[in-house]
Amino acid sequence: MTKKLLELPIPTFNHESEAHRKLATLGNQSRKKSEAVVHSGEFPIDSSVARQRAFIRTHLGAEMEEIDELVAKLLSK
Repeated sequence: MTKKLLELPIPTFNHESEAHRKLATLGNQSRKKSEAVVHSGEFPIDSSVARQRAFIRTHLGAEMEEIDELVAKLLSK
């Protein structure tokens, strides 16, 4: 089975959409939080990229869950 990601019904950003604005805000918050985590003394700098990504994901759990829910709603319309 071939996945055709670009054929998903991804809507164009609409500043009037509360869901779109919330996604933008969550994305910005997640970027800032990820940057802080990377610069923390706990970040596994000498580990594999997979382990580093997992470390960041554990610190962004709540944000990622909310992003997943919003994206699921947008794609189901």
